[in-house]
Amino acid sequence: MDLRAMTTYFKHDKYTTHTSNFTSPPTPLTLDSISVSSNGVKNVRDCKVCKLGVPSDHSAILLTICLTSIKHKDPSELSLGAIDWHTIRQNEDKRNHFNNFIKENMPLNPSYSEFNQIIMDAGYATATTPKYRRVGWFENDKENLQPLILKKSELLHKIRNSSDPLELETLKATYKLACKETKDRTELAKKCWAIKLGNEVNELN
Repeated sequence: MDLRAMTTYFKHDKYTTHTSNFTSPPTPLTLDSISVSSNGVKNVRDCKVCKLGVPSDHSAILLTICLTSIKHKDPSELSLGAIDWHTIRQNEDKRNHFNNFIKENMPLNPSYSEFNQIIMDAGYATATTPKYRRVGWFENDKENLQPLILKKSELLHKIRNSSDPLELETLKATYKLACKETKDRTELAKKCWAIKLGNEVNELN
């Protein structure tokens, strides 16, 4: 793929994205950029180093693009949620309502499409659950993971801005421990999330 480094296309006062404190004096470096395909360059309006983003030893890069999207939506469209087949199967009243709906609406010799549509209509008319976004492993343990990530970011920010050799040594040692703590907590969060998913699946059986 033909890619273009967008920070080289626009003139700005600053291009440094990282300052190495492992040299004396510290060395300003341009290690970060945003690459865009040659076909997408025409949509880019600006690209520059900025002060936005989380605290880090690398500066954020802001890419400004102009895109046009036309979306057509049926004004009569309505989200009905998902059919709760588990409730229909387990609840006698719901099951009777489901079966009666089919008896009252199913033609004598339905086509394959008509048959499937009536089954779906019966499900929607009987029991539905609202659509929801599944929570991932990070969101499931966010209250524990977020402080650890912020701690790492803050340490990186201090390392980046420190010029004291003794302070730098202490900060780097603390950062190494913070990385291990975050890694261990992340692995635990993923294991807990997998167990939670397994329990949800078992409840459906």
